[in-house]
Amino acid sequence: MKRQYVIDALIVLALVAFSVFLYQSGKGYTLIFDNRDITIGDTSYPALPYIRVSLGGVSGRPLEIMGGDRDMMTVMGRKHVLKVEILSDDEETVTATSEHRFVIRYDGGNLLSIPALLSGDAEWNRRIELNVAPPKEDEAPKEEMPGTGNPK
Repeated sequence: MKRQYVIDALIVLALVAFSVFLYQSGKGYTLIFDNRDITIGDTSYPALPYIRVSLGGVSGRPLEIMGGDRDMMTVMGRKHVLKVEILSDDEETVTATSEHRFVIRYDGGNLLSIPALLSGDAEWNRRIELNVAPPKEDEAPKEEMPGTGNPK
């Protein structure tokens, strides 16, 4: 009888561990690819004129990002291979390619600074707050009802 309880407990623990694994591997994450000028510490990194970004194993078209712009992608799982292609002025010819393995660090928004990544800065993956709270009622501007001059 006691042996059966031990077996049941081990089965339950195995199912819980498997559930945690499936949750972590199937969870979606929002990545924001940033190609803007950035200063980290005392070092400034200029934006690249035109880049193409793709993640290995993620279906869909690669993101093409001009200098001074950002783009966003939602992915599943934490481990990815990031491929960055630097494009020439005609936006067709690839002048340089770089691949980087990384693990998503934050559950919220992950701001991935491509200029900092290509320069080798360790802080290229930064947290960004995606959920912006609406202003509190006492901070919101008062609107007037049309034609009355009275606040709503």
